Amino acid sequence: MTRISRHRSIGPFVVLAVTLAAGFAAAAENRPGAQDVLPLLYQAKDAAGAITEDAHLRDTVLRGIAGAQAEAGRFDAALDTASLIADEYLKTGAWRQIAVAQARAGDRAAAGKLLDKVLQTVAAFKNVHLIRVEALIATAEAQAHIGDVPGALKTAVSVGNLRGKAEALRNISLVQVKGGDLKGALETADTIADEKIKAQALRGIAAARAEAGDRDGALQTAAGIRDPYLKAGAFRKIAVAPAILKDRAAALEVLKQALDIAGTVQNEHEKADALGGITMAFLAAGDVPGAFKTTALIENVFAGTPLPEVAATTKSEVLRAIAIAQARAGDNQRALQTAGTIATPYMQASALAEIAAVQAERGDQLAAGATLRKALQVAAVIQDFAAKAPALLGVAQAYARVGDRAAAVKVFRQARQAVRVSDDERYRTNALLDLAMVQSGAGDFSGAVETADGMQDVYAKAHAWRVIATAQDAHREQVLSWLAKDGAPVKKAYALLGLAEGLLQTKR
Repeated sequence: MTRISRHRSIGPFVVLAVTLAAGFAAAAENRPGAQDVLPLLYQAKDAAGAITEDAHLRDTVLRGIAGAQAEAGRFDAALDTASLIADEYLKTGAWRQIAVAQARAGDRAAAGKLLDKVLQTVAAFKNVHLIRVEALIATAEAQAHIGDVPGALKTAVSVGNLRGKAEALRNISLVQVKGGDLKGALETADTIADEKIKAQALRGIAAARAEAGDRDGALQTAAGIRDPYLKAGAFRKIAVAPAILKDRAAALEVLKQALDIAGTVQNEHEKADALGGITMAFLAAGDVPGAFKTTALIENVFAGTPLPEVAATTKSEVLRAIAIAQARAGDNQRALQTAGTIATPYMQASALAEIAAVQAERGDQLAAGATLRKALQVAAVIQDFAAKAPALLGVAQAYARVGDRAAAVKVFRQARQAVRVSDDERYRTNALLDLAMVQSGAGDFSGAVETADGMQDVYAKAHAWRVIATAQDAHREQVLSWLAKDGAPVKKAYALLGLAEGLLQTKR
């Protein structure tokens, strides 16, 4: 059994792309019904069967199809699709997803049997240690999801790798607390030997307690974290939980405690990062003066020396957030002044683009247009293409949001050109994938397809077709028309899967 890993990191604008796509999808009308999902998946499966040039491409899309069929409640079809997957690592991944969906539908017995089959198959991964560890960690989490905590703990112990065991136990504890088993989650977290991973578990448990409105319990859990950097982050998360933010005074009190803890962090970069996060939390609590004061603390960390790049970026991110908060509060003049103080051009362009979007939401299209022109000017003169491309991308997104699609399409193409300047193939691939996702979410479907088609990496290209189609759930005919003109098996299989996944997300 062999497996080729082709994971990629998510670029800075992907979250914005997905959020924007969701916004367009939520506003769309005449949405196709859930009854259209299964035929799309059957067509995708047929197309996958015609993929002969690359087994990994075929197995990857089959895994996605099986998972989507399971999410749609068609477990027999999902199992049949999974049986066609040659790569056993991908096959066990499909089985895990099917099992969790079965348990969610009430058939825990079937889910348990399927996960037993997963474990038996994973046992054959002995000659590929890291893959076996990954599979066992994921299986332990799946067992916890279906309610088999004893089995999950047994699987975690079998990992063998100490770090892998700790990660498995962390994941189990987080599933437990989300399922309402606080006592079990704390007991599981207490067995984690790795202090940093244990702190991650406690941070997640504390956040869950805060989300449930248990402020004192959340603080008690967070107090057990030894690492001050992670502890400060846990207190910050508690403060911004919606249930805690309802009591603004209480939230600000927790943030003051987070500030005190951050002050004890020894590593300068970690301290600056912790302070940056707390600043964002002050903004979430509506305390702009408090945010400005915390921003000053970031500079104090490096008093007498120039701010390192990481700290300068953190400060710019914070000022960007403050400027946007000021705009949302109706103080456009101050928002623009704050944006003007941002030292990082990419962040400044991004802040201006967001301010313009807020101005447009308030009905001031004239001001929004002027602010966007300024944002474009800032982005256009950035010399570093790695920063210029995402800056242009953010401006294009803003143009789409304010309704100027022609300008959005024009700037999207400028961003694509900036990406293509790079001779770093990995960066170019990731950036083009991000761009295609954003274009699709913003309504520039033809531009997204053009961006995806121009990618050199066949795996990234296939993934791009999939995510482009996912954002088009309200425009099914557009995707089908595109595939009718150019329906190569790989493109058809991945795009149809993406379209079906978009429909399933909408259904939820």
